Amino acid sequence: MTPFPGSFIDELHSRASLASIASKYVRLTKKGNEYVGCCPFHKEKTPSFSINDSEGLYYCFGCGAKGNTLSFLMEIEKLSYPEAVHKLAEIVGLPVPILKPADEEKEKRLNSLYDVIELACCFFQQNLYGTNGRKALTYLKDRGITDDVIKQFRLGYSGGAGALRTFLNAKGVTSGQMVDSGLFTKPNTEGLSREYFHDRVMFPITDRKNRVIAFGGRVMDDGNPKYLNTPETELFHKGQTLFSLPRAIEAAKHSDTVILSEGYMDVIALNMHGYANSVAPLGTAFTEYQAEILWRMANEPVICFDGDTAGIHAAQRAAKLVLPLLKEGKSFNFLFLPDKMDPDELLKARGKEYFDNLLKNPLPLSSLLWNGLVEGKVLNTPERRSAVEKETKLILGQIKSESVRNFYNAFFNRKLWELKTGHTIKKANNLKNEPKTVIPKIKAGEKEDKTILAYMIYYPEIMSKWIEKISFGDSSDLLKKASTMITSSIFDNPNITKEELKQSLSPEVANYLACDFEILDRNLKMPQEIDEQMHEHFTMTEIKNLEKEIKETAAELAPYLNNPPQHLWEKYLALQEQKQKLEDELYN
Repeated sequence: MTPFPGSFIDELHSRASLASIASKYVRLTKKGNEYVGCCPFHKEKTPSFSINDSEGLYYCFGCGAKGNTLSFLMEIEKLSYPEAVHKLAEIVGLPVPILKPADEEKEKRLNSLYDVIELACCFFQQNLYGTNGRKALTYLKDRGITDDVIKQFRLGYSGGAGALRTFLNAKGVTSGQMVDSGLFTKPNTEGLSREYFHDRVMFPITDRKNRVIAFGGRVMDDGNPKYLNTPETELFHKGQTLFSLPRAIEAAKHSDTVILSEGYMDVIALNMHGYANSVAPLGTAFTEYQAEILWRMANEPVICFDGDTAGIHAAQRAAKLVLPLLKEGKSFNFLFLPDKMDPDELLKARGKEYFDNLLKNPLPLSSLLWNGLVEGKVLNTPERRSAVEKETKLILGQIKSESVRNFYNAFFNRKLWELKTGHTIKKANNLKNEPKTVIPKIKAGEKEDKTILAYMIYYPEIMSKWIEKISFGDSSDLLKKASTMITSSIFDNPNITKEELKQSLSPEVANYLACDFEILDRNLKMPQEIDEQMHEHFTMTEIKNLEKEIKETAAELAPYLNNPPQHLWEKYLALQEQKQKLEDELYN
C-alpha cells in the first residue's frame, strides 16, 4: 500500500501535463499527436524520446526509459516516490492528503465499488440478449447498431424492477454498496431504496483506465427524461470525464484532432463511420476540466453540435467557458451540422467524404464569438454598433493570456471596422514582392482618394480618427489594395509612424503615390487643418448619400401622393432633417 490514496494519485495524473513538465528539462517538438526530443536520461544527438501527453506516458527508443509523470520526476530530479508526489501536487495545485487507517478502508471500499459496477455492466449486457431485452435490442438494431458495436461499447438493457437487486444480492453485494455505486437511490424514510435505472438501454461510462464507473440510460419511447445518468458518486463526477474517453485517447494518437459531440448515440455513430476520436459530455454543460482533457489529445478540438438553436446556444456557452483557459496554440473549433441533422443522420445521408470536408473547415472560436455578438441584430445606428464594441471588451476581459488577448483585440478591431464601414479588410499578400506593373490611369474622383491615402501615411495619428469612414469602393484595384495594406498596418499598430508606413509600401504603390508625397513634403499641413479638411470631406460625402436616399424615398412616395404610407413619409422627413442638420453644421 502506498502512503497516498489511489484516487488521489489518479487525480494527480489526470490533471498533470507530462509534456508541460518535461519541457522544463528537455526541448520538445510537436510531431503529430506526440512530443519528441533528445532523451534527458542518456546522451544522444538524434531525438528518440517521445511523450504521449493524453496518456501521460513517455518512452525512449534509444535507452528504453519509460514511465509516467511521477516516474519522470523521480528519475530527472532523483526524488523518492513521496517526494515526487508532493512536487507534482504542488505543480497542479492539489493538497496532499495523509493516508490514515480510515483512508485504507476507504480505498478498499472504492475498489469494491468498481467490482459492483462491473457486475452490473455484465448483468445489463446479458439482459440485452435475453428474453426481456428484445425491445431494447430491436431499438438498437433499428438505429443501425451492429452486434460488434454493441459488444465494443458494452451496451445493455437495465431490465424490470427488482431484477438487478436480485442479481447483486446473489453475488453478495450489500445494500450500502448498491447505493454507493449509484445503481440505487438512497433509502427513503421507510428504509427502502429503488433501482435507479428501469426499462432503459444502458451505456457504460468508463474512466481513462477503462474501468466502468457509471451508466447512462435511454428510454425507448417518448418518456422523460430521455437520458438518465448515474448520480454523482465517489467514483463518478459528471464534469470530470467524457463518454468513450479511453477509445478517443487511443484514436487521437493517429489523428490531429478530437471531436466533442452532443451525446452517446452521436459518439457511437461517429465510431461506426471511422471517427473513434470522438467523445461526449455526460448530461451536463461542458466544463473547464473537460476542456483540459480534450487539449491533452489535440490543440484544437472540434465541438460538433447540431445546427439547431439548442446546439448553437450550447456552443456559445462552451465558447464563453473556455475564454479564461485560452493559451498560445490551444483553442477550439466548432462544427454545426446542416439541416438540423445529427452525426448519424448526416453520415448516412451524405457520406464520410462530405463529413470529412466539414471537419476540414470548422468555425474558429473567434468567429463563433463574433457571430454571437452580431447575428440577428440590426446594427444600423452608432449606438447599436457601440453596444457591440462594448461586448467585445467584455469578452477580451475574460481572456487571461496577454498574448492571446492581444490577437483577439486585433481581430475584433478589424471586425468592428468592417461593421462600421461595410468593407472587409484583407491582408495584402507579399505586396513588396509583386512585379512592377503599369500604373492604371486615374479614374474620375480618384485624385481626391489618392490625396486621402497619402494623408493616411503622412498623418496616421490624425487619420486613425477618420479611418472607419474611409472607403475607396469606386477607385482602382491598386488604390483599394494600397488602402487595405495601410489600414491593416494602422489597425495592427496604432502608434505606427509615417516612416514605418512608407517603408511597408511595395514599389508599385510607392510609385503610384510619388506625386502626392512630393506635394506633401513641400507643403506639410498642421494637424488641425487636416482634421478640418477630413471633417468637411466626410460631411459632404454623407450629405450626398442622404440626397441619394431622399431621391429614392421620394420615388417610392410618388404613387401615394394623396395618401402616403406613414412609415415612408416619416422616413422621408427624417432624411430631410438629417441632411439639413449636416448642412447647418457645415456652412454655419
